[in-house]
Amino acid sequence: MNNNINNNSQIVGYNPQTGESIYSTNNVNNQVQTQSVRYATFGERFSALLRDLLQILWFAFLGFFLIQIIQIILSFIGIANGPIQDTIEVIKISGSMLFIMFGQPIYALFADSSSKHATKGKLKRNMYVLNKTGNYLTFGESFLRMLLKYLTFFIPFGIIATIIVMCCTDKKQALHDIILGQYVVKKV
Repeated sequence: MNNNINNNSQIVGYNPQTGESIYSTNNVNNQVQTQSVRYATFGERFSALLRDLLQILWFAFLGFFLIQIIQIILSFIGIANGPIQDTIEVIKISGSMLFIMFGQPIYALFADSSSKHATKGKLKRNMYVLNKTGNYLTFGESFLRMLLKYLTFFIPFGIIATIIVMCCTDKKQALHDIILGQYVVKKV
């Protein structure tokens, strides 16, 4: 590894073919440092997803618990009765379910296109999603990724096909990765 990197240099992406870092430099010498990257395996991607899902479940539980406390307080002081009690109950249950269903895709959409370029689960495992040119995802690319990823849940055997394709391809790409020309890489 070349450690002569200039402080003005910044990683702007990775070459998906060679795994080398792509740096932008602001100096005359244009010094470059390479860092080894490889394609993330199914297990690594799944463990990152599980970490993100656990985080979403924690927030859903916290919201459910807070609404439960509000419901108890309102019933104790005599405000929550009949229709109000039923409304709070519906909000508590349906709100938690909606947050669990849509929280992770929305979180991943914004996290993958943010300045950190990954969700907390991916960051913990040094994983990033790159487009076909080796750059980090834009918001539009991240949106298409989430849309295609979650559409495979509604296709019969879509999840199974995605897992098989991911395990059998050289670049460990899922169906939505192949369609969009994206890669999940892991810095080593």
